[in-house]
Amino acid sequence: MAYSSAAFQKVESHRMNFDLNYYTSIFWRRFPYFIAVVSLFTCLGFVTAMVLPPEYEANARLLVESPQIPDELASSTVRTNPQEQLQIIEQRLMTRANLLEIARELDVFESSSETGSPASATEIVDSMRARTRFQRQSGRDAATLLGISFRASSATAAAAVANELVTRVLQSNVEMRTNQAASTLDFFRQEVNRLSAELNTKSDEILAFKSAHAQALPQDESYLRDRQSSVSSTLGQIDREMGILNDQKVRLIEIFEQTGRLSVDESQLSPEERALNAARSQLDEALLVYSANHPRVKMLEARIGQLEQQFESSGASSSDGKRTLLDAQVAEIDTRLDALRDLKETNEAELTRINGLLAELPKNGIELEALERDYENIQLRYNSASARLSQAETGERIEATSQGQRITVIEQATVPTTPTKPNRAAIAAAGVGAGIAAGLGLILLLELLNKAIRRPIELTDKLGITPIAVLPYVPTSAETSRKRWSSLVIAAVLLLLLPVALFMIHSYVFPLDELIEKALNKFGFSLLGS
Repeated sequence: MAYSSAAFQKVESHRMNFDLNYYTSIFWRRFPYFIAVVSLFTCLGFVTAMVLPPEYEANARLLVESPQIPDELASSTVRTNPQEQLQIIEQRLMTRANLLEIARELDVFESSSETGSPASATEIVDSMRARTRFQRQSGRDAATLLGISFRASSATAAAAVANELVTRVLQSNVEMRTNQAASTLDFFRQEVNRLSAELNTKSDEILAFKSAHAQALPQDESYLRDRQSSVSSTLGQIDREMGILNDQKVRLIEIFEQTGRLSVDESQLSPEERALNAARSQLDEALLVYSANHPRVKMLEARIGQLEQQFESSGASSSDGKRTLLDAQVAEIDTRLDALRDLKETNEAELTRINGLLAELPKNGIELEALERDYENIQLRYNSASARLSQAETGERIEATSQGQRITVIEQATVPTTPTKPNRAAIAAAGVGAGIAAGLGLILLLELLNKAIRRPIELTDKLGITPIAVLPYVPTSAETSRKRWSSLVIAAVLLLLLPVALFMIHSYVFPLDELIEKALNKFGFSLLGS
């Protein structure tokens, strides 16, 4: 094979430039395969769009209202944030038991044509969760809204489930708030009763302590001090009286022993002694005026002598009487002294008792102060619990009468008139698009696998030579016609038989919508879900 510079330049030119005619020819050569793939995917798309059951969506809207009574006047004890409250209600509604109860109560799947065979509980729960949607809307200084929607193949079932969810939301909200308010009220009632019992117990302890230390309490200190002073003063008075009596006793004895009389008092002298003393006094006065030989002096001396004789004659007989009188007076003094000694002992015992009580005062004061401090602390807690109990009772009445924060329905779910899914046009268009992409991919794959030499540039690349000319294979008209008819027959068969086959499979073997849905679910997609 000869080489020329012109041919070499032509080959290089083909290598550097994109040969649109060549790729167009390849496309037309593989066009039957492209048509077959596009037809297949288009049929699948159209069949899927037609066999998928219609799906209806019912929507309801709820509003979280603020408390009807201002917090400044009376507030509820339920302080749950609206967003948090809605989240709690949503989680309670989406439990397995609740969803199964709703599905069986409303015959969601029995009234639906989408379940050809009985579904398991897990499948029902998963389907209910996939079809139920909660949308919360809230913002700063904005009302809190809740949207509830449910999708089903039956418009009636969709509306029934959505309204059932609304009813359960309202019931759950009321139950949650009333139960929480009742629990708060019950707690504070128990707390008030407990603190009341503690107050009674502590009060009994204080009363028992005061009874056990009745006269040694801090409030008795003033009385005890006064009593101590009074008893001490009484003891001093007793000592003084006893001293006086002892002195009186000693003096009586001394006077009696010295004079024979009980006292030097004129009132206690006998008539003879008084007359004798009077005569002696008159004699002393007369001697001051007269001389010793004066008749009056002589007369008084004679009178005194006579009286002395009389006194001496009567002294022996009265001595025993005076002794008896002395003994009586001494006995009386001793009796008074014994009484004073007994009184002194009594007062000394009382003073000892008072001093003991005063010594106990500091310790008793500390213990009583501790008991009273505990009582005051319990009293403060009791007062606080009582005030909160009153608030809890008010909050419970507010919730019982639905005057607190509540959820109201602003738009009930109605039976939808038109299905929302599936989007049949989009599914059919997706089938066409997927067919075109798959057809082009098939052509590309076939060309990558085909190693035959079809262009001069390929000959140059593989053999390293530059051809002078290339003579292509020219098929006969019969070969061209046969090949064209074969492609047409294959395309016609695919276009005619494929829809029929898909319909037969869907009707008698397995529903295609469920098959496609399960296949897409494996990859996290869904034709029915949003």
